[in-house]
Amino acid sequence: MDLTISLKNGKIQTMLFEKSLHLYLYIPLHSAHPPGVLNSIIFGQIHRIFTLCLERPDIKKLINQFYVCLLQRGYQRTDVLPIFYKAIHHNSPIMIAQRALNQECTLQDSNKKHVYLHMKYHPDSAPSYKFKQAWRKKMGNPKFRRPITSLRNHM
Repeated sequence: MDLTISLKNGKIQTMLFEKSLHLYLYIPLHSAHPPGVLNSIIFGQIHRIFTLCLERPDIKKLINQFYVCLLQRGYQRTDVLPIFYKAIHHNSPIMIAQRALNQECTLQDSNKKHVYLHMKYHPDSAPSYKFKQAWRKKMGNPKFRRPITSLRNHM
């Protein structure tokens, strides 16, 4: 979990643990990854920082370190900064509490069934909406057959 746990003034303190030789090798700017990967990297790391660190100065320090690492990997300040602002706002304690409350209500009110399909990204692949259309037509609502969401696994 990469976590340092300590006692300070009788209270538990947590902080991200990183090895001294950690290279911070995030995906380079010009790699063959979908455009949304940068958002995912930033949102994921900032969520990790907010989740595992309790002290505000530690959170600020780690977010700043992460930002500098991305700049050193070739990302532009103008591209990265707006994503950082969104991710920080999204992970602020007030937003986290509000989402948890909304999610609890949604789970109670909803009985929709979901199927998730994960495919490897390739720059030459068809756009994702084409896959979604084919999935809905052939699997989600097939002619003369039960939709996949109504099937049960009896394991």
